[in-house]
Amino acid sequence: MSLGRCCFAKRRKEVSRTAADIAKALERSELLRDVRIDPQRVRAKRLRTGQMVVDRAGDVSCVGLVLRGVIDVYSVAFDGCEIKLSSLYEGEMFGICNLFAPNDLTTVLRSRKGSDVLFIPKEYLIELMSNDGELMSRYLVLCNGKIQFLLRRMEELTMQTSRMKLLSYLRDRATCDGLVVFEGSREEMARYLGISRATLFREIAHLKREGSVVSRGSDLYVRM
Repeated sequence: MSLGRCCFAKRRKEVSRTAADIAKALERSELLRDVRIDPQRVRAKRLRTGQMVVDRAGDVSCVGLVLRGVIDVYSVAFDGCEIKLSSLYEGEMFGICNLFAPNDLTTVLRSRKGSDVLFIPKEYLIELMSNDGELMSRYLVLCNGKIQFLLRRMEELTMQTSRMKLLSYLRDRATCDGLVVFEGSREEMARYLGISRATLFREIAHLKREGSVVSRGSDLYVRM
């Protein structure tokens, strides 16, 4: 077989595989299942391990559908620190929550391992939804689910922060045998730490369960 024919056959095989991957991912997509996508209006792209994902195809703002691999999603704090929010697998999407927003979200997307992503122009997705009431309803349900997920994730991150803050506070006020010296009430302790009283008791209970803190009567002992 000539070099030209070999390259053509390889290219045809890649196109066929991409089409199969797209069909499979669409079937698994919570949003786009049963939706007919015009292949001329979307673009598939292969990403290297660790490669940053930009939700644009040239100058066109897009949403992404994971065809294969894993995409990790991070939030960026003011100090530049990245906090992992979630991981996206085959059939899951990114960029849909700000579909109608003029500004991009300050999130970082990174391919955990070699991944394939289908980029769908936002204007095209909006066009599809304007002609499909069921698709629009699924979009709203999906956005609500993502909001609930982010609220739960924020609570988890806050709990971890409160826990570390509390443990550091207890250790700073502990004697050599671990007795925590604090003359005020638990409510005053919570106020000092900037957390609610309920959060304080919840975090103390968690520290007890993991063995970092032991209570003896009204006294608290912390493992140093």
